[in-house]
Amino acid sequence: MKCNKIIFFLIVPILGIFCFCPLLYCQLEMLPTSPPAPVGAGARAHGMGGAFIAVADDATASSWNPGGLGQLQRPEISLVFSNFSHNEEYNEYVSNQGDCSISSEDLNYLSIAYAKNIWQRNVFFSLNYQKMYDFGRRIEYDRLVGESPEFGTMTEKINFRQEGSLYAFSSSLAVECVPSFYFGFSYNLWSDHVTKKSKWNTELKNILIIEDSKEVLSESKQSQEMNNFEGENWTLGFLWKVKQNFHIGGVYKTPFEASVKAEYRELSPYLPKGAIEETRNYEFCFPAKYGVGCSYRIKDFFTVSLDFTYTDWENFIIKDLDENSEYKLASHDFAIENITQRLGIEYIKLIKSIILPIRFGIFYDPEASVKKNESRNFYGVSIGSGITILNRLALDFAYQYRYSKGVNAHDLYVHIPNVPSKIDADVKQHFLFSSIIFYF
Repeated sequence: MKCNKIIFFLIVPILGIFCFCPLLYCQLEMLPTSPPAPVGAGARAHGMGGAFIAVADDATASSWNPGGLGQLQRPEISLVFSNFSHNEEYNEYVSNQGDCSISSEDLNYLSIAYAKNIWQRNVFFSLNYQKMYDFGRRIEYDRLVGESPEFGTMTEKINFRQEGSLYAFSSSLAVECVPSFYFGFSYNLWSDHVTKKSKWNTELKNILIIEDSKEVLSESKQSQEMNNFEGENWTLGFLWKVKQNFHIGGVYKTPFEASVKAEYRELSPYLPKGAIEETRNYEFCFPAKYGVGCSYRIKDFFTVSLDFTYTDWENFIIKDLDENSEYKLASHDFAIENITQRLGIEYIKLIKSIILPIRFGIFYDPEASVKKNESRNFYGVSIGSGITILNRLALDFAYQYRYSKGVNAHDLYVHIPNVPSKIDADVKQHFLFSSIIFYF
């Protein structure tokens, strides 16, 4: 395994078959991860399309803008669950005769926030457990290899599956430095030893068969497990209440390096000993992230928020510590088209002691490309609602749809050479969030 790439040869050189038909040399190239998009916390924020930097007035502020924690008026406990599904639909050269979708359900966020008055300043503390990234992906399809008078039609069945997540424990603090100006920070500990869930695995199965008789000509299996993920970084944020109904916020997430151990296994009848096992050590370099936002509230029942964020994916690098080499997964400079833009609204209806919110959001959320100065254009929409009872209990729900059309397969780390046309895929992602907040 070089530079953390998994390179799989899909055509097994069987001499008897080569005598009857010239086969196309094919290769499926997969990386354990493409430049990942962070998973935000909370149903309320996602219902507003993730435009939450200048809102950030609940315990999930530690995820979006820790400076917003200073707005909290009382202690609270937050619990958020999420469901994520990912689907890829390829064009004719990689036909979807199988299943190219995967889904996962997990705890998205857990936090405890507490307020204290220190030196006549409101100070807020919170402890947080958060899902940061999801690596779920699946590709399953049949590919026509060729035909021969003796063997007939030969087909290769490919089944690729990737699962796993990264979690972090965070401790956050926010203080009202001067009236209407809040500053906060979070220390994020990324440790598989602590969370027991910061790992992911990749598996690929290849089966070459004769279609008419269903005879298996060859079968191989390759897998890689990434574990012992260890790293740490900081999140800094501020929130300024320019006016009572107009807020400005900013956030900075520091870059960091994380160590990872990879355990690779391969089973194939064509290997000298039938199997290969090796362990390698890698270092993942995660880039810095910057964000600014503003929000405007109309008569305490209607809020509009707008966020802009930029992630320096140019500096997302995987280093092979054993080979003293590195691989860069993205290649682009700072440009307007690489900035994520989010717009969210929240309308609140008050019925006696019950609050009924309606939320909506749209966003443009580009992902970095392996091609120089190009981006994968993702667009999305979200809706959400909930109920708050007696200012003691809040239940929120949100659905988010994220979509990109015509993503080049090189950006999905699927490569079939010698094909005359570009291989594209439509990527569809669905997110469901449900959260519950207890106020004290």
